[in-house]
Amino acid sequence: MKSIKDFIIIACLFFAAAVSINSDALNTIALYVAIPFAFVLSYLSVGKISPNKYEAILISIFIWDCISSLWAEYPASVSRELHRILGAFLLTYIMAANAKSIKMCKYLYLTFFVLYLGAWYYSYTNSLIAVEMTSDADRLNDDKLNANTMAYYTFYITTGVYLLSDLIRTKKWKSICKLFFLAMLPISFFVAIVTASRQVLIIQIPLMAFLIYERYLKEANLRTRIVFLLSAIIVIVLVMPRVIETYDNSYLAVRSKKELEQDSRWFLMWDAIKVGYDHFPLGVGAGNYINYSFNRHFSHCSYAELFANNGIVGLYLYCYLLFSFFKTQWKRYRETVDRKFVVFFVFGVIYAIDQLFYVFYIDLWLIGFFILVATHSDAYYNDLYISNQTSSASLLKNQNKIRKH
Repeated sequence: MKSIKDFIIIACLFFAAAVSINSDALNTIALYVAIPFAFVLSYLSVGKISPNKYEAILISIFIWDCISSLWAEYPASVSRELHRILGAFLLTYIMAANAKSIKMCKYLYLTFFVLYLGAWYYSYTNSLIAVEMTSDADRLNDDKLNANTMAYYTFYITTGVYLLSDLIRTKKWKSICKLFFLAMLPISFFVAIVTASRQVLIIQIPLMAFLIYERYLKEANLRTRIVFLLSAIIVIVLVMPRVIETYDNSYLAVRSKKELEQDSRWFLMWDAIKVGYDHFPLGVGAGNYINYSFNRHFSHCSYAELFANNGIVGLYLYCYLLFSFFKTQWKRYRETVDRKFVVFFVFGVIYAIDQLFYVFYIDLWLIGFFILVATHSDAYYNDLYISNQTSSASLLKNQNKIRKH
């Protein structure tokens, strides 16, 4: 870290991540003292309210959410929503302001590692971990730590560790990062079992396969690929019977056999869309959908929730945020042929798909990670390509001067 200010910002984030669900009293300090303090320090460094285009779009979404409170009928729901929006704004700003520096990115990714460890600590100390489950009540799930949230944290850590290994220069820690990345495969399966979260199997395992291919096989010679493939086959043969047995006896298997029409989230999503259409085009107002829901529950879908609460404008702005990310990553890949931008692009696709199963845009940690990755992509592009182009232009200019003399 370059300065004491950077150190304080990261210390505030580590503290907030560690206590997020482990202590209500300390979490209050984190939300009302640590994160705002880190925000002020970040603002003093950047000097403007919108560090990049992603944060600018997100701020537009937050402002529209605040405006939509004017026609909301339930003030208590508005208050809860605006509280969460404020927290999301502060954290995303901190991420956008500080991830502009590649050197700071690694510490920001480590913040989410602290968050993940804190979630496991909470799960263990509150006896939420049970491999043998017979009903929904046995899942790793309670009022503070949702089963789906734990699954998304696992997705974040997998992506974060992969990207972190490229940011670390020390050979020892780089090797540790790569080993931890490989360890995320069995960890992901374990998370799928204890949370009974189907999206881990549907999304996380294919993500791991893609990242393993990118990291170990894409540039490897034929011999390395054959050795890797044979090793993978041996491991699969040895562990697959136990994996299948564990899966068959888990509540995850029961949930996976459910028809789509039996999934409660399907009803919630369509209910939110119906509420949005009934109150077209402005929606019911900030955070108010829960009061119109048939079971007084949120929709479990970012798109449906935004449409119901904030109407077509809120939905458009959020889709534009995601589309802008996709377009930028693909454009940079076409320009540079750098596979890192494919990794960023794939992250964005999975992030967009995950929005169908949970509400991300007002959760400070869930939306915060997206802004971190988006800003990391900008910083990587600027450092590696823009600076190189500038250097090349300067070199060419100097050569021309020498020729003239």
